[in-house]
Amino acid sequence: MKEKQERDAASSAAELETLKAQNAKYEEHTRKLSNQIVRLNEKILEQQKQHAIISTKLRHLQMQPASEPKPSTATITVSSSSAAASEDWQPFKRPSAPSSNLAMEDEEGEVFNNTYLTDLKLGRVPDMT
Repeated sequence: MKEKQERDAASSAAELETLKAQNAKYEEHTRKLSNQIVRLNEKILEQQKQHAIISTKLRHLQMQPASEPKPSTATITVSSSSAAASEDWQPFKRPSAPSSNLAMEDEEGEVFNNTYLTDLKLGRVPDMT
């Protein structure tokens, strides 16, 4: 009887070690996937910011009166080589201090979505359709 208990204890210990190793492997895999999700979310956020900036620039250029000469597509592109064009062109006026009191978190863990914040600061209503 005692031998059977010792064998059961040994097999249980071996199974425990196997499950611990498997659990550690899954935890590491989960950690890697979480890091990958964070990196992808950062990339998505950066792309959304770039899209919002370019959309605002496009909207600003479309709102210029027809009598003004429109800049060529070379000056519309976002590049550091067009320093002279970027110095002359200012997409909007700097807002005054009232916007600085906006909290970036309404509730704990809930981050403010600033996708259309530029349009709201300028008093424009984005087309949601």
